[in-house]
Amino acid sequence: MRRLPVQSRSTQTIECILEAASRLIGMAGRAHYTTNAVAARAGVSIGTLYQYFPNKDALTAALILRVHERIADNLRVVVETTEDLDLSTALARAIEVAITSVGEDGALHRALEQEEDRLPRSDALAAVEAKIEALNAALLERYLDPDKVQGSARHTVAMDAFKMVRAMTQSDAVQVAGPLDLKERMHRAILGYVAPLCRPDLVGPTYFST
Repeated sequence: MRRLPVQSRSTQTIECILEAASRLIGMAGRAHYTTNAVAARAGVSIGTLYQYFPNKDALTAALILRVHERIADNLRVVVETTEDLDLSTALARAIEVAITSVGEDGALHRALEQEEDRLPRSDALAAVEAKIEALNAALLERYLDPDKVQGSARHTVAMDAFKMVRAMTQSDAVQVAGPLDLKERMHRAILGYVAPLCRPDLVGPTYFST
């Protein structure tokens, strides 16, 4: 971004532009996602948009960063408020964060994922992604049984779970209606993988017989 917000009006303008961009890129696709269209939807002039975002890629990068920052902020709250809860409950809350932070609009999420793959990864985005990984590890590693998983394998298990969440939110299954919604399918999949590696007294209710 060219200019950082220093006043509440600037912050509101940027938020308005980003919200308009998120709606357009998911609804219209990249072909109709232009700075002119975003400015019109946000109710600002194209000159105002360019004061904060020099081009469409800068706008998209800011949108991607905003989503990741939202995930990190919400996941930190989950980590801080689930220390006394069992794995099943804590995992359900983390999954809720993963879905609500990016929204349940599958088209928008896939568009942002495609753009994230296309654009150069900024230092700011890399730092936020590292924070998300660290929070995810902090959440899951507290439940792992040291007799079953030792050393660096503990971090590997946590990253496997993180990748499962990411893969499922990226998939077309986000838009598919069925007997199990996305949250429950994630919960079943990750709990099924992680629970056998955790202390039994910390797991809580599962879908599987013991």
